[in-house]
Amino acid sequence: MPKLFIGTFLKEADQQRLAKLPGLNEHLETVWARKIRWVKPVNLHITWLYLGDVDRSLVSKVSSTLQKVIYERNKIVEDRGDVTMSFAKPSVWPDSRKARVLVVESQPVTSKVEQLARSIRTGLIPFYSEVTEKEHNQEFRPHVTLIRLDRRVETPAEKLSFHRVEMRVNPNEINSLDEVLPIELTVENVCLVESDGKGGDYRILDSVKLSG
Repeated sequence: MPKLFIGTFLKEADQQRLAKLPGLNEHLETVWARKIRWVKPVNLHITWLYLGDVDRSLVSKVSSTLQKVIYERNKIVEDRGDVTMSFAKPSVWPDSRKARVLVVESQPVTSKVEQLARSIRTGLIPFYSEVTEKEHNQEFRPHVTLIRLDRRVETPAEKLSFHRVEMRVNPNEINSLDEVLPIELTVENVCLVESDGKGGDYRILDSVKLSG
């Protein structure tokens, strides 16, 4: 079954600005003592809703439902206008000791962003999986994932140690990150995207234009 999510991709100019970071930060695997994987510039996006595994026979229905959700949103005067975000806050999730991803967050979350997220999340409830239901009940935190991190492999000595010290991942150690932030994004479209499930390749199945 295809893995689907609803997202909006960064503009090409911002993708190109961020593309220089991996080459300037080859030291990070040594400093953080773990393998890291930079997200391909073309794949940099925000996720409005992760649907996960969806039966292929339902994909066209998901697409038409998303179109309807955005169409209805575009008719509401109060919801119209630019939906903008400024990604300026580097964060490590779930925390700096057990880091799995390094993201850049947009804070505070504006009412326009919240309204759009709510419309998408509510409109696509019929296609929710158990994973999606859990996400739906969490606070929406718009972010762009820059780095995925593997779990740190402990040395034999560390495994035998009674007091283990987990090395922290510090975003301040990323060279030139402050030079490319903030990332300003005006949402022009919302996409239905298929993922290979490995954080590698994405395929846009549908793109719905947002009216300003």
